Amino acid sequence: MTVLFVILIPACDQFAILAGVDEALRVTNNESAIESSVRVAASYTLLGYFLPYHLQRIATLYPGLSIRLHEARRDEIEEGLLADRYDIAVLLADNVASSGLAVERIFASTRRLWVASNHSLLEKRSVTFADVAKEPFIMLTVDEAADTAMRYWSKTDYQPHVILQTSSVEAVRSMVANGSGVAILSDMVYRPWSLEGKRIETITLANPALQWRAASHTHATERSRPACASSSITSARPSIRPIFLTRPCVSRAQRHVRPASGHHQRH
Repeated sequence: MTVLFVILIPACDQFAILAGVDEALRVTNNESAIESSVRVAASYTLLGYFLPYHLQRIATLYPGLSIRLHEARRDEIEEGLLADRYDIAVLLADNVASSGLAVERIFASTRRLWVASNHSLLEKRSVTFADVAKEPFIMLTVDEAADTAMRYWSKTDYQPHVILQTSSVEAVRSMVANGSGVAILSDMVYRPWSLEGKRIETITLANPALQWRAASHTHATERSRPACASSSITSARPSIRPIFLTRPCVSRAQRHVRPASGHHQRH
């Protein structure tokens, strides 16, 4: 016989527990021997929706590691890696054009259809691109999102009925929540509420899965250099694979030398 116990925790205690967990995650690892710096570049979306949490964890685990962070466009990041202005970058893997970069995929985020909470498509058992093509479409343009969208639309027999192109994720959120149109965006940027406090629902399309892939990039020649004292940056979240930075080994006496980051859905 299985006996289950349920412990009711007052709301005030729940916040205290969450605060305690957050404080524990921020405890500095003073035993780390790494004393170096690394130049990291990231595109707008990843800098806003992915990197901050992991940068804070890295700063906690490696207090002697100085991270020099740069925001740039994808083409600027690629050129900067090849010119040795950056050591590593995190950006959308699908758009990388240079063959001279070493790429390691770190996670994939499924694209889903965003609709208002009272949208008629929520009543359908299966939603396809044919259904979406009949709806007014809000097209996000930041980080080459429009180019990516047209690539997956080109693999279908349909085209989106675009009524607005915008670089603002919040504009997309508000337009969708207010029922002005629909959008197809990554789970990573999904939030269930608009700025006006209106609900946004998601629908998994019946067509083949749409994956939004992020990756870390370094100059290809970096992969052939010896790693320095097993230096690595890892994520605290199991779903994110480690990002390894390799640079030429240096003496530990040298400082500041670069060494060898649930929502409701309908399926």
